[in-house]
Amino acid sequence: MNQNITTSKRLIRNTKNFLTIKYYSLFYKIQNKQNSFYGWGKKESGLKAISLAKKQNSSFVLLEDGFIRSMDLGIKGSPSFSLVEDKKGIYYDATSESDLENILNSYDFNADEALIQKAEEAIDLIKKHHISKYNNAANISDDFFKDEGKKRILIIAQTAGDASLEYGVGNKFTTKQMIDEAMNENLNASIYLKIHPDVLVGKKESDIKREEIPKECIVLDEDVNSISLLKNFSKVYTKTSGMGMEALILGLEVVCYGLPYYAGWGLTLDKQSCARRTRELSMEELFAGAYILYTRYYNPYRKRPSDIIDVINEIVLQKKKAKHEKIYDALALGDSHIRVFEYGLLSKIALGKDIKTLYIAGATARGIKNLNSQTQSQNRFLVALEEYNYNKIIITLGEVDTAYIIWERAEKTGVLVEKMLNESVENYYNFLLKLQSYAPVIILSAPLPTLKDEQECNDTVHAIRRTVKASQKERTQLTLAFNQAIKERCKAHEDLQFIDLDSSSLNKESLVSSWLLDPKNRCNHHYCRKSYGLLLAWKLRNVI
Repeated sequence: MNQNITTSKRLIRNTKNFLTIKYYSLFYKIQNKQNSFYGWGKKESGLKAISLAKKQNSSFVLLEDGFIRSMDLGIKGSPSFSLVEDKKGIYYDATSESDLENILNSYDFNADEALIQKAEEAIDLIKKHHISKYNNAANISDDFFKDEGKKRILIIAQTAGDASLEYGVGNKFTTKQMIDEAMNENLNASIYLKIHPDVLVGKKESDIKREEIPKECIVLDEDVNSISLLKNFSKVYTKTSGMGMEALILGLEVVCYGLPYYAGWGLTLDKQSCARRTRELSMEELFAGAYILYTRYYNPYRKRPSDIIDVINEIVLQKKKAKHEKIYDALALGDSHIRVFEYGLLSKIALGKDIKTLYIAGATARGIKNLNSQTQSQNRFLVALEEYNYNKIIITLGEVDTAYIIWERAEKTGVLVEKMLNESVENYYNFLLKLQSYAPVIILSAPLPTLKDEQECNDTVHAIRRTVKASQKERTQLTLAFNQAIKERCKAHEDLQFIDLDSSSLNKESLVSSWLLDPKNRCNHHYCRKSYGLLLAWKLRNVI
């Protein structure tokens, strides 16, 4: 059996969340079987992996941190969100081909609309929340810059001995040359020099000495969030820094003196060329290739394989936690039935949880797709998702659909009930997929119809619902079908947990059990709050 092996015990420790790799012991040396040798970039373990693979006529895989790495610096031990694997070379080595370069040269981005949409979503989140490779630094203060109205140019210094400078042929130019050319090309602009974070914390040396920096150049020697910093500039000069890619994401002009992975695709002003890079790309295509297709993700805070959207949302949450902002155990969303979580006996006493509730009367599963619906439910829910901090999401929708709306529309338009049921299910399911990118989602089955056929009431809601001809039995069967369809779709998603209340809510006649009805108001289309609360407390006791 082919084994993944390495000569680096440190690599095994650092990649355990992503890969299973064995240490290259005497046992493997004696066996001399076909193995895949793993190493870290073009460092010692990587070069050793290449050498061993050549000797044993086997294969090698080089690893590196991804482009959204962690909350804090890697040298401080902050757990990693991402990893890249390359069987040809490594992305920062422009002297030979890499898997990333091949992806960018050949992938059919035009045929993968979903990929580009995901890339665009991630880019928007990066811009909005200032997501960078490291996410420990504060945003630059609003009053930092004193040169209002002047064009600002940023030069990015790197660390001395950076592998990307050697393999990205950035050492052909000095940082002093970059500064001199930037000053000559932008005579009336303010010129700033950004020092690398590892230099600021004393872990490494810079690729430019202090005495080489012209006095006209303003040195940025504070560790600030790179996206928030870059938003204040119009043009960036770099050798091979990853900040150059972040500048492209923000739409800045980027001059490259080396050959970083993002150069040579028609997006940068390049001082050198790479004959292997034969294609022009959009920024979204470049981003999709590097940040999505080339990179694998893991969420170390939730201990699960992940993707770029989940990772960004986790970083946003961890940033808020670091600021000690209030974090709810759950955010409860839904139609008026979700108000059961406002019942103190349920949330704070029975569950012992702090739950924030947002209900929208009349919200429907069918209408959740429509941004211009009368209730504006999707817009209002999405605003709440951005406004509050929470660990999980609870949601219930569908009762308005199956107990009234579907029947009323069917009678008026002649459209089949089954067709409208499917529309409600699909619209709700697609919204649930969107929700899971924010946090794990708990879906409560829609409550069963409570209004009996022969019941006469004077309240407005009952009067409206009595206009449909469907019996309580028919409305109940439709609700059960709706819940079952949502339950089946949730099974394929780890972060969509469906809570089935139907078996605990039905009586022998397959109608809602009397113990769930409001004893003080038999015309109430909501469950008795106390009974419903006890049922949920039982079902959710080990879930939230």
